Amino acid sequence: MNREFQSVKISEIRAGFKGRPFSQLVDHHLRRQSQDQRIQGINGTIAMFPEQARGVVEGFIDRWNLRAYKQVFWRMNTASVFDEIMADAKNVLDEAGL
Repeated sequence: MNREFQSVKISEIRAGFKGRPFSQLVDHHLRRQSQDQRIQGINGTIAMFPEQARGVVEGFIDRWNLRAYKQVFWRMNTASVFDEIMADAKNVLDEAGL
């Protein structure tokens, strides 16, 4: 199946959620998508990476999921969370040589 994706700039996404708690972004996706759709989206995103990166990406996701147990994480500015995730992803992928 061919799918066309609209080009999205992280800076535009970041600007749209700046000043809002991260919980609002998550709540938006929970209301908008079913669990199956979210799982398909995650699996589809992982599949876009080269084979040698997939384990690294899965570990990255698991590590960030651990933050869900801290209430302060949900109150953080979404733009700050984006910044942290992007910087961490760059470091992880650089270290893996990707």
